[in-house]
Amino acid sequence: MIGTLSSRLASRWVAEPAAPPWRELHGSAVLADLTGFTSLTERLTGTGAEGPEVLHRAVSSCFGAVLGAPLELGGDVLGFAGDAALVWFGADDFPDHARRASAAALRMPRDLSLLPASMMGGRRLRASVGVHTGTFHAVLVGGSRKSLVMCGPSISRLAQLEASASPAQVLASSETAAHLPVAAVAASTEGAALLRATWRSPIPSVLSRQTTDGARGSALLVNPTVRQLVESGGIADDFRAVSVAFIALSGIDQLIADEGIGAAFETIDATARLVERVCVEEAVEWLDVDVGHDAVKFIVASGVPKAVVHDDERLVRAVRAIIDASAHPLRAGAQRGRVFAGLLGVPSRRSYTVLGDPVNVAARAMSRAALGECIVGDGLGVENNLAFDVTSIGPQQLKNRALLMPMWRVTAVGERQTKPRAEPANVDSMGRHREAALLADEWKRVIDARSGRSIALLGEPGMGASSLLRAATDTAIGFATLIVADDSFRAVPFSGVRSVVAAVRSLEPMGGYAGGSDGTWEWLGMFVDRLPAHLRRWAPEALAAAEQRAQTDRTPQAVAQRTHVVLAGLLRAAAPTPWLLAIDDVDLMDDASRAVVSLLALNAADSALLLLTSRAPSSEASVEDLTLHLAPLDDEAAFELVAEMAPALRDDTIGRIVRAAAGNPFVLCELAAHPVDGDLPDSLQRVGAWLIDALPAETRRLVRDASILGPVFEIGTAAELLGRPELADLSAWRGAQRVLHAAGDHTVRFSHDAYRRVAYESLPFRRRRELHGALADLLRARADAPDAALGLHLEKAGRYSEAFPVTLRAARAAMASGAIAESVDLLGRAASMAHSLDRAGLGPILVDEGQARFWLGDIEGANQCYSRAARRLADPAHIAHLCHLRADLALTKGQLKATEQWARRGLVLTAASPDEYVAARCRLTLDVAACRDAAGDHRSSLRLAEEALHLAQEAGLMLEEGLAHHQLEMTYSVMVDERAFGHGRRACQLFEELGEDRYLNSALNNSGLTAMYYGRFDEAMSLYQRAAEAAERCGHALHLIMSLSNIGFLLYRQGKLVDADAVARRALRSAEAARLHSSIGYARILRSMVAAAEHRFDDAAVLLAGARESFTAANMDALVIDCDVTAVAHLVDEARYEEAVEAAERLTARLVHAEPELLIPLGRTLGRAEWELGVGDGAARVRAALADARRLHLNYEEYRCLATLRDIAERGGPAVEPDEVEVLRRLVDQMGIVVP
Repeated sequence: MIGTLSSRLASRWVAEPAAPPWRELHGSAVLADLTGFTSLTERLTGTGAEGPEVLHRAVSSCFGAVLGAPLELGGDVLGFAGDAALVWFGADDFPDHARRASAAALRMPRDLSLLPASMMGGRRLRASVGVHTGTFHAVLVGGSRKSLVMCGPSISRLAQLEASASPAQVLASSETAAHLPVAAVAASTEGAALLRATWRSPIPSVLSRQTTDGARGSALLVNPTVRQLVESGGIADDFRAVSVAFIALSGIDQLIADEGIGAAFETIDATARLVERVCVEEAVEWLDVDVGHDAVKFIVASGVPKAVVHDDERLVRAVRAIIDASAHPLRAGAQRGRVFAGLLGVPSRRSYTVLGDPVNVAARAMSRAALGECIVGDGLGVENNLAFDVTSIGPQQLKNRALLMPMWRVTAVGERQTKPRAEPANVDSMGRHREAALLADEWKRVIDARSGRSIALLGEPGMGASSLLRAATDTAIGFATLIVADDSFRAVPFSGVRSVVAAVRSLEPMGGYAGGSDGTWEWLGMFVDRLPAHLRRWAPEALAAAEQRAQTDRTPQAVAQRTHVVLAGLLRAAAPTPWLLAIDDVDLMDDASRAVVSLLALNAADSALLLLTSRAPSSEASVEDLTLHLAPLDDEAAFELVAEMAPALRDDTIGRIVRAAAGNPFVLCELAAHPVDGDLPDSLQRVGAWLIDALPAETRRLVRDASILGPVFEIGTAAELLGRPELADLSAWRGAQRVLHAAGDHTVRFSHDAYRRVAYESLPFRRRRELHGALADLLRARADAPDAALGLHLEKAGRYSEAFPVTLRAARAAMASGAIAESVDLLGRAASMAHSLDRAGLGPILVDEGQARFWLGDIEGANQCYSRAARRLADPAHIAHLCHLRADLALTKGQLKATEQWARRGLVLTAASPDEYVAARCRLTLDVAACRDAAGDHRSSLRLAEEALHLAQEAGLMLEEGLAHHQLEMTYSVMVDERAFGHGRRACQLFEELGEDRYLNSALNNSGLTAMYYGRFDEAMSLYQRAAEAAERCGHALHLIMSLSNIGFLLYRQGKLVDADAVARRALRSAEAARLHSSIGYARILRSMVAAAEHRFDDAAVLLAGARESFTAANMDALVIDCDVTAVAHLVDEARYEEAVEAAERLTARLVHAEPELLIPLGRTLGRAEWELGVGDGAARVRAALADARRLHLNYEEYRCLATLRDIAERGGPAVEPDEVEVLRRLVDQMGIVVP
C-alpha cells in the first residue's frame, strides 16, 4: 500500500543513488479541479456529522471517474489537493505526451458527467481542467521526509489555465495545442485553446505496462505517522477533531527567473526542513504540499492521524514558530473542527488527507493573511488562550460561505500552557481531600526530617492525579518542580530529563533537540555560565563520563547506566533543598528519562526529596515507596459533585451524568458543564481520542466497533456480532484496558460512557449502520430482546419503517412503568420517525411526549410539543384533552389567565356533545376551579368542583371523581376547613384503587399540608413521604419538587434547620432547572425562613426578595402577600421593630379577606413588635391571635403564639398561665419540635 501513496516519478527519484535535488522535466501536465466542491463541503457539513463522510465518498467517486482515463493512458498522479489532482505525462515515457494528456483531460469532464448525482453528495459536480506542455521545474525537498514539489512558471501557467476554464471545459496552452490536430481545438485565444469535447484520439492504453519501480523509496515520501499506521494495518477512515493550517511560500517564479532553479530549491528546501523540524518539536503533522500560482503551500495538522494533547495550541505555536524562524516571508491560515480523515483517491494512487469545513476555512484564512501573518478561525480558541498575543479582525465573509466567520491575527506566542489533560478545576471539586492532606503531611515530614520519599498516584485520566500534584506543588512554591510528561516526545531519549533541568534552572526549552546523551551534554554545556558555581562542574564531568564510554565497558547497557547515574546526580545537585518534584504521567516519558527518575526514587530517602509521580494503573510498576490508588467516586459523592457544579440541573439529569461518568471527577465536571444529552464536550473528545488513538491498530478497531453495544456489554454478543469467536474470551480484550474493563465473568464495560461515545463518533456512518443492522437482527432472533434496544439499533441502521412501531411500543411501556426520562427519549425518536415516514398519528405521539416532558419538569419542551401537536389533531376528543393539558401547564407556570382560557376553549369544543365528552368536561371544569382557587376565589372554586364531582359520580368515572375530591380538599384546606380531611381521604382511596400514582402524589401532598396546618406533624410527614414515593414511582419530577418543598417546610417548623435547608436546596435546584416560578418561590421562601432562624438576615432578605419575584412572575398574588408577611416576621427576628410595625400597617388593607393562616402569624409578629416598642397592647394582640388559632385548631400557630407570650413574659411582660406552659410543652412533644 505504501507505493500507492506517492507518485512513480517521486518514488524513482528518491530511489536513485546520488540523485540531484532539482530537475527540469519535459512533458505535459494536467490539473483538474472539481467545481462546486467548496459549496458542497459547506452544505454537507451543515447537514450534520455524516456530511464529511458523504463528502469523502463523493470526492472519492469523482476522482475514480476523473482519474480513470489519465491512469489508463499512463498518467502519473503527482498529488491531490482536496478537490484537485495533478497528473504528469513525461516526455521520457511518452513521445506523444501532449496528445495523451489532452485526450485524458477531455475524458475527465465527460466521465464525471456519467456519475449519478447520488454518488456526488446529491449535487452534480463538474470538472474544470487545464493542460500545459513545456519544461517544468521539480525539486525534491525535506530532511528525513521527502516531498516532490513542482514549481515555477510552467506550474503557474497550468494553474491559470485551470482557473480560467469554465466547468466541464478543458483549456490547453498554445504549447499543448501545437501538438494537436486542428480538429481538437474548438476555439483559440492568446496563449490558450479550448479543446473540443467531441475530439477523440486513438491512443493505446498502457495501464498494464505501469510498474512500481522505485517503490522502495516511497516510504520516505509519506508522512512518518501515516506510514507507521499503514505498515501496521492501522490506517482507517474516521471522524475526529483536528487543527489544520496552510502555510504559503510565494514568489517562486521570480526567484527562478532571477537566480535559477537552484536558488528556488534552496528556498523551498529550507522552508520544508523548517516545517519538518518544528512539526516534530510540537507533535504536529506535515501532511502534504500543494502547488498553485507562484506559490507552494504546506499543509500541516495536529490531532491527525493520531490525537495529541492540546492539538489547537500545538498547531498555532508551530505555525507562528515557522513564520518567525523562516528566512523567507510566509503567510498562514488555520482552523479547528471536526473533519473526516482518511485515504482519498483511487486504489492505485491515494493520499491521506482531511476533508471538511475547517480545511476550507483554513485555506480562506491563509488567502486573507499578509506576509508574516497568521490568521486563524474561531475553532482554535486563541482569544481565550493566554499563550498567544492576538488581535481580532472581526467577522469575515469567506468565499462560498453564507455565515460570517470571526477571525483573529496571531502575532506572538508566549509560554506553553501546562493545563492538565483531564482534571476538574481543583482538589476541592474532586472528593480527594484525604489524598491531598496525606501529600501535604508528607511534604512537612520531608522538611522536618530532611529524609525524602517517593509516592505514586495511580488512576485513570480524570481521577484527580494531576490536580493533586498541582496542589502539592502550590504548597511548596520555590521548592517545587512540576513536569507534565508529553508522549509526543516519547521516542526522544532524555527529553523528560531535559524538561526537569530546564524547569529547575529556567533554561531554554528543547528546541531542535534530537535526543541521546551526547545531545544532553551539549545542551547543558550551552548554559554553563548560567549555572550556579556548584553545578558548573557537572558539565565537564558529564562530558568526561561520555568520553569514558570509549575507554571502558562499551556495551549499550553499561553506557546507559553510567549516563543515568550522572544525570540523576545532576538533578539532585541542581534542585533546591528540600525539593518536591512532581511528574504527571511519568509512564509517558521516554525510557531513558524514566530510568533516571527511578534512580531518584531509589535514593529519595538519602536526600530531602519528595518525588510525586502519576501514572495509569495498567502501566509498568515502578519503585515508589508508597502507592495511592485513586478510585472512582461513589454515586453519592458523584451526585453531590455535579449538584455543586451545576445547581440548576434536575435530579434526573444529574443521575444520567453520574451513570455516564462512572465516578470519574473530570467527566462528571465536564458533563455537568455540558449537560445536554448527546452533547459531548470538546475536552472529553480530546482525552477520549488521545486514549483510543494510543491503542494498537487492531485493538482500536475493536473498541470502535464495540462502542455500538453500549457502555456495558456481553463479550459473547460482541463475538457473535463481529464474527470473531476468540472475543468470547476476556483475555482477548486485555489490550484495550485503558478504555475497557472486565465488569464480570462474561461482560466488559467502558471506563465511562464518554469514552464509548468518542469511539462511536469516530466510526464512519456506513460502518455504524452496518453494525447496528447486524445487531438488530441478532437481537430480533432472541425472544427476550427489549423493544427499546431493538428499536434503537433499527433506527440507527436507517430501517425506520421497522424501528417506528417497536420504538413507539417501548415508549408506551416506559410511560406506563414510570420511566419518564426514557419515555421522553423514545417518544421523541418515534415522533421524528413518524414525521420522516409521513405516518398518521404524529399528533397523539407529540401530545404524549409533551405530557412526559411536563412530568419530567421540562416545561418549555412540553409547551413546544403541545404547539406542534395542535396543528396535527382533528379529533375533538384529542383536542379537548390537549386543552386540558395546556391549561394544567399554564397553571403550573402560574399563568392563571391562560389557564382559564385553555379550559374554556375545551369546554366550548365539547359543549355540542356533552354526554360524549363527560370525562373531558369534568377535567376542564376542574381546571377552571383550580384557577379560581389559586386566584383566591374559593367559593367559586368549591361550586365548580362540586359540579364536576356530580358529573363524575353520575357517569361512574372513578378517576374524575377522585380529581374532584382532590380539588375540594385543596380548597377546603386553604380555607382551614376540616372537611378537607374527608375529601382528601376519599381522593387518596380512589387513586390507590386505580393505581394512579401521579394523582395520588398530589392528593397525599395536599392531605399532608392540611395535617401540617393542624399541627399533626407525624401524620403530615408520613403523607409527604408517601407522596414523594408515589412521585418517584411515576417519574413525575414536578410533584417530587412539591413533595420535597412540603417536607422542608415541615422540618423547618420542627426546628430541624439543617435538614430543612438541604431539602430546600434540592427542591430549588430542580425547580430552577424546570423554570417553575411557583416552585422556585416556595423553595426560596423556605430557605429564607431557615436563614432568618439562623440569624443570617442578609441571606434571608435576598432569598425572600427572590421568592417574591418568582410569585410575582407567576401572577400568584396570595403568595406575594405570604412573602410580605414573612418579611415582617424577619424584621421582628432582627429586632427592627419600628420597620416591622410600619410594614405590618401597610399590609393591613391588603389582608381584609386573607386566610387565617396569614392573619394569625401577622397578628403574632405585630404584637411582639408593639410590645418591644411599648406602643399599644402588644401582648393582647398576641393573645387575640392565640384565640383564633385555638378556634381553628391550628396547633402550630397555637404553639408559636404561646412561645411568643413566654418570650414576652421572660422580658418583663405579662406572665403566662401555668396551664399554658403545660400546653406549650405538650405541643412541642406532640409536633416533635426541636427547641433551641
